[in-house]
Amino acid sequence: MELPGKGAVYAEGTVDLRVEGCDFRRLDTHAVFLYGFNRRATVERCVFESLGQSAVISLGKAEHNDGSGGEQPRFSRILGNWATDIGQLQVQSSLYFQALTCQSLTAGNIAFDVPRAAILFADSFGGSSNVTRNLLFSTCSRSQDHAAFNAWARVPYVSDLTDPPSSAPLVSVLEQNLIVNNEMVSDGTPVGADAGCFDTDDGAHGYEMRGNVCFFGGHKSLDGHSKSAHHNLYVFPAT
Repeated sequence: MELPGKGAVYAEGTVDLRVEGCDFRRLDTHAVFLYGFNRRATVERCVFESLGQSAVISLGKAEHNDGSGGEQPRFSRILGNWATDIGQLQVQSSLYFQALTCQSLTAGNIAFDVPRAAILFADSFGGSSNVTRNLLFSTCSRSQDHAAFNAWARVPYVSDLTDPPSSAPLVSVLEQNLIVNNEMVSDGTPVGADAGCFDTDDGAHGYEMRGNVCFFGGHKSLDGHSKSAHHNLYVFPAT
């Protein structure tokens, strides 16, 4: 397949890859691109600033809708990174984007001034991912569409995380994140992402959202199934 720019660091077929303490600035493309088979890749304590596309993108492979062959990034760790002013050329850019990826951990990152979602899951393949203790603000600044975290699931991909393989994912957890939906207009009224903090629509399923704090936003969930949200604090909810 034709890849949308391979990134400054391109990884395929790796085990225990580490990208740590690096500065990625003023790049036209993605900074780190995990493609196909990768296991236990770690991107930690990096700075991503003034990028044309995403900071970290993770994209697996499937045979039509069957991903049970294992040709995906799994057990990736996106830890303690700083991302700002990304997506200058491609609006649909994020601190972390995953598709056909499972069992990832996105923790302790700070992302702000991004054009759309700071963290985006493009499908529910496999599941068992965790998004925790991230600080996200000033997201969706160029679109005011969806939320700081966004999830879709337009294709029911089969994974081998269950026995027998199934398109039903294991639960992914979003917990203990602090999100501020704080783009401002001239009269001081807070606006920004139309879905606020969390947007799990377009068939997204297999999510639990708990213990998060959200300012000036809320949670949009138009369709999909197998989702729960509890013990979250919404301050001045607008969605």
